[in-house]
Amino acid sequence: MAQDAGKAEAPAPKSSAASDFSSMYKEFTAVILAGGEGTRLAPLTHGKGKAVMPVCNHAMMGYAVRWLAAGGFTKPFIVTSESQHQEVEAWCAKECPALGVHPSIHVVSDDAETAEALKAVANKVERDVLVVSCDTITDIPISKILSQHRGTRATATVVCRHKKDYDSKSKERHLIEFFGLEKQNRITFFASSAELSDQMTYIKKSFLARRPCMTLTTSLLDGHIYVLNKWALDLLEKKQEITSLKHELLPLLSSQQFRRIKQDGTWGDLGVPPPPHPMLADAEDDLLGPVLKGIISIDDLSSKKDVAALSPFAPPPSSSYDPISVYAFIADNNGALAVDPAEAKLISEQKKAGEYLTRACHISTFVEACRDVAKGITAVAGGRATGGAVWVSSIAAALAAEYEENWTKPSREGIFPNRASVSSPSAVGVNYQPGESAIVKATVIGNNVTIGTNTRVSQCILLDGVTIAANCTLQGCIIGYDTRIPEKTILKECVVGNSVDSLKGHTEHKNEVISNEEL
Repeated sequence: MAQDAGKAEAPAPKSSAASDFSSMYKEFTAVILAGGEGTRLAPLTHGKGKAVMPVCNHAMMGYAVRWLAAGGFTKPFIVTSESQHQEVEAWCAKECPALGVHPSIHVVSDDAETAEALKAVANKVERDVLVVSCDTITDIPISKILSQHRGTRATATVVCRHKKDYDSKSKERHLIEFFGLEKQNRITFFASSAELSDQMTYIKKSFLARRPCMTLTTSLLDGHIYVLNKWALDLLEKKQEITSLKHELLPLLSSQQFRRIKQDGTWGDLGVPPPPHPMLADAEDDLLGPVLKGIISIDDLSSKKDVAALSPFAPPPSSSYDPISVYAFIADNNGALAVDPAEAKLISEQKKAGEYLTRACHISTFVEACRDVAKGITAVAGGRATGGAVWVSSIAAALAAEYEENWTKPSREGIFPNRASVSSPSAVGVNYQPGESAIVKATVIGNNVTIGTNTRVSQCILLDGVTIAANCTLQGCIIGYDTRIPEKTILKECVVGNSVDSLKGHTEHKNEVISNEEL
C-alpha cells in the first residue's frame, strides 16, 4: 500500500517561524467511512449496500469521492464493511480511474462503529485527518474547512449546517443534535438526543453556571464531516473503549476543554497528556526541547510543581492557547439551494455563493438529496445555471453531460416519439422505456426503468430496474430496485422496498411502507 494514500499537500507556509501554525500541518489524510447497514434507509437497503445506493443515479459514496478529488485528495482511504466491500471495490474499480482517484480500501466487521473504522487506518495516518461519511453530499470548498481548522488550532472541527424544513419536521431522534456554542463557534457542549432525556436533565447546572455565554441550540445538523488532529487520532488508539466519533469522541473532547494539566502531566479526566503547544512543537534548544524529543522524562525534573509548570504540554503563561478545542464550521447560506429567483438575486448581489451540505442517511434526506441534485443538473443541462441552484457548478456540472441527451421539455417534443414526456427537474437513467403518453414530472428515473401506457408519475424516486404497468398513478413515492407495480395501481407518498412483485393491481395505497416482509 502506498504510504501517501489519502493525503493532499497543503499550501506551503509563508513563514518558517516556529510560531507559524501552518508549518505544523504540511498535509492531511482523507478517510471515507463507507460502512453502516443503512437501517434508516430501509427497506431500500435490504440486500443492497448503503454506500453504493444511487442518489440521482450516482452511487452515494461517489459524491464524497468527487468532493475529495476536487480538493486535491486523490488517494483517500475508504473503510467499508465486510458485507459491502465487494460492491464498494467494484464501484471503485469502475469509476475511480476516470476521476483520477486511487483509493486504498480497508475492510472492517459489519458491526464496527465510526471510531472503530477510523482506528483500522490509524497506523497509516501521519497527520491530521479529514473524515467524511459516504452519505454526505457537499460542495463546501475543502480549503475553507481546513483553513478554519488551522486558524483555530482546533483539536476537532465539526462541519454542520442550519436545518431545513424537512429536517425540523422529521420525527427521527438522530436528527436532533444539541450544540453549545460560544465565541467563534467554539463547541463547549455536543450531544445527540439519544444521549439526553427529553427534559435534558443530564445537563448539570454547575456546567451552565461555568458557561454563561454559551448558546444551546438544536438548529444545526451535523454534516458527518470531521477534521481531527493527529493527537485526537492517537487518543482513539489509546482509548479502545471509544467506538463512535459522534456519540463518544466529540462529546468527550468537548467536555475536556478548559481543564487543567495534572502533576503527572495528564490532562483533565483523559489520563493522557494533551497536545503540545504549537509554539513548542519544533523546540530544539530551549529547556523543553529535550523533553519534547524524549531525551529526558518529565519525572527527571526537580519537583512535581516544576512538572506542571514546565510540561511541554502547558502553554506559556501569557498565551491564551487551549490545548484541547472543538469548533463548528457552519456552511454559508444555511446549507440551502437558492432556486428561488429572488433568493438567487440576493445572493448574487452579496457576491456570496451558497454552500450545499446534506447527508442522505434517512429516507427524507435521501429524497431531498435526489431532488436537489436533479435540480442542479437540470439547471446546467438547460443552460439556466445562473438563475438556478447556486451550487451546481461544482457538483451538477460534472454530472450534467452524461444526462444532457436524456432531457425533454414539458412539451411532447423530445427523444420520446410516443407522446411520452419527462418534465424538469428530472433525471433520466440509461435504457428508459416509456409507454405511449407516459407523463413524468420532477422525478428521478433510474437505469432500466419501464413505465407503461398512460401512467402518471410525479415527484418520485424510481431506482434501477423498476417496472410500472399501464394506467398507474404515482405521486411522491420511492420505488426500490427491481420492483414491479401492477396495472391501475395508485400510490401516494409511499415507500416500496426492493424486488416487490406481489402488489395487487386496481388498488390504492397512501402513506405506506411496502416490502416483501409485509406482504
